[in-house]
Amino acid sequence: TVLHRSLALWTPREINAAEEELLRRAYAHQLLHEEYTADSSPVGRQVARQLAALLPDEKRKVKEIFRSLYLEGRLRADGQTLAPASFGYLPFSEVIAHAASDILKERFPRHYEIRPLSEQVTGSLMQRTLDILIAPELEGEGLERGIRMVIENYLSPLGVVKKKGQGYQLEINPQTAPLVAEFLHLVPETGRISLERLYRKLRKGPFGLSEAGFQALGMAAILSGAVSAYQGGKRLAPSQVNFYRFWNMDEIGPGTLIRPELQKVLAELPFLPPRLRRSPLTFAAQQQAWEAVITFKVEWSGKAAEIKNRIERLREHPLFTAVNWDKLEKTAGRFLSFLEEIKTSYASREGLERFLAACQAAPLISADWNRLAAFYDFLHGDLLEIMRLGHYLKDEALVIPEGERYQSLRRRYRLLTELLAEEALLWEEKYRERLKREFKYFQDEYISLYRAEHDGAVGSGRMKPYRALMETGAYRLLELLGRINTVVVPDDLVAVNRRLALPLEKECRAADELLLAERPACSCGFRLGETVALPEIAELEEQILRGIKAYLAALQDPAFRPKIAAHAEHLELIGRRQEAAPLRELLQLDAAAPPLELVPALSALFNRNTTGQINRALTGDAMIAERAVEDLQELLAGRVFNAAQLEGLFREWLSGGEGKVPEYVRVIRRQGPVLRDHAGGAEPGRPDLAAGPEAEPHAYLEEKFPRLLPLAGDLKAERLYALALLWGWLKYHRLGVGGSGAGAGGDAGAALEQLLAGLPEAGAAGWGEYRDALVALGESLLAERGALPASFLERAAAAAEALLPASQLLEFYFRYADAPHRFDSLLELLLDEPYFPAVSREIAGKLAIQIAAEDSGPQLSVMAGTLREALKAISREDLSLIAAHREEKSAYLQSLLALAECHLILNDTGRVAEAPPGDDKGWERFYRLLAPFELLLERLAAAPAQRLVPEVTVLRWRRRYAALLEPLGEAFAGYLAQEPPSRRMTLAQLFRQLPLWAGREGAGRGVYLALLDGARLDIWDALLEKALAERGFQVLREGFLWAALPTVTEEQLQPLKEEGLLGHLLNMDEHLVAELISDPAAFLEAVDNRRLRPEREGPLQALKFNFVDEKIHLSRDPLPVLLEELLLQSQQKIQPLLDCLPTGSLLLLAADHGFKTNLYHNKSNKEDPLYLHGGDTFFEVLAPWILLKKY
Repeated sequence: TVLHRSLALWTPREINAAEEELLRRAYAHQLLHEEYTADSSPVGRQVARQLAALLPDEKRKVKEIFRSLYLEGRLRADGQTLAPASFGYLPFSEVIAHAASDILKERFPRHYEIRPLSEQVTGSLMQRTLDILIAPELEGEGLERGIRMVIENYLSPLGVVKKKGQGYQLEINPQTAPLVAEFLHLVPETGRISLERLYRKLRKGPFGLSEAGFQALGMAAILSGAVSAYQGGKRLAPSQVNFYRFWNMDEIGPGTLIRPELQKVLAELPFLPPRLRRSPLTFAAQQQAWEAVITFKVEWSGKAAEIKNRIERLREHPLFTAVNWDKLEKTAGRFLSFLEEIKTSYASREGLERFLAACQAAPLISADWNRLAAFYDFLHGDLLEIMRLGHYLKDEALVIPEGERYQSLRRRYRLLTELLAEEALLWEEKYRERLKREFKYFQDEYISLYRAEHDGAVGSGRMKPYRALMETGAYRLLELLGRINTVVVPDDLVAVNRRLALPLEKECRAADELLLAERPACSCGFRLGETVALPEIAELEEQILRGIKAYLAALQDPAFRPKIAAHAEHLELIGRRQEAAPLRELLQLDAAAPPLELVPALSALFNRNTTGQINRALTGDAMIAERAVEDLQELLAGRVFNAAQLEGLFREWLSGGEGKVPEYVRVIRRQGPVLRDHAGGAEPGRPDLAAGPEAEPHAYLEEKFPRLLPLAGDLKAERLYALALLWGWLKYHRLGVGGSGAGAGGDAGAALEQLLAGLPEAGAAGWGEYRDALVALGESLLAERGALPASFLERAAAAAEALLPASQLLEFYFRYADAPHRFDSLLELLLDEPYFPAVSREIAGKLAIQIAAEDSGPQLSVMAGTLREALKAISREDLSLIAAHREEKSAYLQSLLALAECHLILNDTGRVAEAPPGDDKGWERFYRLLAPFELLLERLAAAPAQRLVPEVTVLRWRRRYAALLEPLGEAFAGYLAQEPPSRRMTLAQLFRQLPLWAGREGAGRGVYLALLDGARLDIWDALLEKALAERGFQVLREGFLWAALPTVTEEQLQPLKEEGLLGHLLNMDEHLVAELISDPAAFLEAVDNRRLRPEREGPLQALKFNFVDEKIHLSRDPLPVLLEELLLQSQQKIQPLLDCLPTGSLLLLAADHGFKTNLYHNKSNKEDPLYLHGGDTFFEVLAPWILLKKY
């Protein structure tokens, strides 16, 4: 029997008398020792000591006797008799183990198959190991030592772990593990078995399974889903069972895994992740598979619906005429129907069995999915690139002429059109890669040919001779002759410029490789193979020469010759012979002289002064007016006057009743010689500077520079001071005066004298002797800027500009200062220029050219940073002679900064267009970068920037901006169509967050909410900068919210109303603003939201400002003008609210949507709006918000 095989009996031999006597005596001594140990008398203590000395030896002898009795006895087990003496002198425990080994082998014959290879492990280590094994596949290399020991020494012998490669898997397989087979056999298929009974059967069965082994086997079977655990009659989920609460379970029942035939179907599904398909199915893996199927349904329901939507949009597209859209649409519909078979409310077993049965019934569903997945990848991968490629090839600007030169290009074009016509474009990535590769070859060849022909036809190289013609002496001479007002000839400067305008307007430097990669033609409209006809240089030179000769012939004509001769005579009479000499020589020139002689001769005679004198001569503006002394006598004789009356009468006599006092007067008698007063007073022709509006400049000279008074008698005050400013400018810039301190280019002072030699002032008596005094006067004017009226100094600076134009002065500076034309040097010169606004304007123009020509992003950033620092410095360090000059410099710097920022934004936008953002934060960062561009560009197109920035630059940037927005807009629309991320901020989420933020920030003084309808980011930034200036507000948070489509106010407010987030919404018109101002406390109390708490949502009271939205619907003004009007509205409506808010209160200000500019606005069509909203561009979708706290 089983009991018989499990029982062993060990009997000792018979004891002899001596052994019995020794045992009895030892036992008696032990009893006596215990008794006397408790006796505290002297006898008792003595007896106890003596017995204690005997007991150790007696105990040793007792052990020897018992060992001898049993080793010489008999051991009977399993019907056999063993001789214990054969065990020798082993420890007793080992003797017992050795004796029991054979008994246990017989009792539990299969225990050796499952026996652990090490001692029992702790419960915590076993639980950790099982938790790790729940994963579908476990890599052995990453396991810690304890986990590996449990798997290899404990779980592997039980047969619940399978080694796979370098890893392990939890596997409950009755085919390969006998213990697992026995375990599952004991669990009824339709009923349950108590946990204790199951344990007893396995414990007493052939495997002799221990309690710890049964616990490990049971946990593995439950976690794998092979069996189910019950407690209190309820089935427990595997996640509710762990190693520590194992014995709390009551019963074990059949598992929840799907049928084996369906497991094979599951392993073949391409929808599931490979790790789930490769691994043996456990309950955890089955649960993960079901979750993957649910995720698959959610994901592909959206994807299939998007595919159907995109099919409708692409069906009529000319690029995809070869695609069988009906078949693809049916496939998408069939797949959507298939997805309906996935019931997400089912448990994993029931749900998977239903789903897998549907897969068996639809064998083509995998092929449908592969096709739709390939199409979806195309939509979100190469679609935009293929469409860009197709639009490029079909652009009407792409012209490939006939001829051998273009044969290779035409062959590549035909290949591309054939590739585009195949349906494989949608499914095969390698096919698309070939298409893109062939397109690159085509584009490289096309751009190379186009740029070569473009530069040869309208490039700067071809236009260089025409520009050089405008720098020739003959052209400049014709330009000076064209300033003669009363002479008109057929071949004048206007006629020449009209013919020159054609090549100059055709000139284009915009055939950039990057731009041509986006569109097959330059913004100038040049087409490949086009021939551009231009006038011949020789014809233009001949026309210029004809014009010069015609002017000379007209001036020498009897109609004009006497007037010029008379004017020259007058100039000689007043001592201005140098100015008269060119006029006399002009009348003597031979118009028939050869051009090589005639043009240099005329050029030597003509300058601005000569032209001016000829105009005066031909218009009758006489240099010397005649006044009769008898007329003055009639005015004065026999009357009494005060000084002012006398002065007035004298000026009336001088003006001859015409209101204008002539520069020179010849005093005559109607009978007799010219009257000359030698008794005192000013001589004729020398105005008294000591009276009238020039009294202050004259007094200044008398006080500080009396040496210049004689020169002042010969010159007008503005002219004298203009000369002083010119010499002061020379000294200020360290260009050298005279022999000392001459500049690097030579004697700048002598060069300036040569430049001034042809001017009327040079004819004044001895004026060259006053140069040092003029230099000192120029320096003094700058050092003592308040000493003279600003209006007079402005006139003096303008007079200096008339004497020497700013361009000439700047050329003069660079010639003698040896200064480089670098950006930083020019900017330093602009900031340092104290005298002449015209020079500053000229420098600013050169800086603008450098900024517009710069293509390096880092260099543009440096330029912009330098300009910002310059703007800060000019307000505190500028030493300009005239206060208005500093304001002009500031305006130029602002325009230059706008130019640099525009160029930088355009370059950055080009880089973003190559790889559009792929998440919300990326789009928000890009929009913040791009937002200022339109406002900056419009400011560049307006004064004063328009005087610095060439119109062609603004036009070219505007075109490039529009071209870049197209692919970016498509990319953003595609991104917007995707499933939105859970953390995307919307207006509703902003409303929910406000009470939470108020609780964190502390809003005991009030919480207010205001909507700024239609304010996009550039307008928003400008309005807030103005509104918050000099007001105490702290910015707590800010960001963007994503408006719902369509981007109109009603669509944004509807979710707030449906969810009960919006209470009263007050439209802040003029009446409500007046009510706010009249009674702030009552008004703010009505719209305060501080009573709301984060733990419960409730309706918020909000204010709404409509003036931005109303204005953009009506305005056709450029952005800067629109902004100025909105700033005025903001001052009237928003700023009163900011002023009335109590200290410590919170204000959440948000835009509900933005707007976009109609870049193709038709100004002639009054129905065509300039500003739009309602679409899906980032200008309209991304709306800014800000949380403020007043302090």
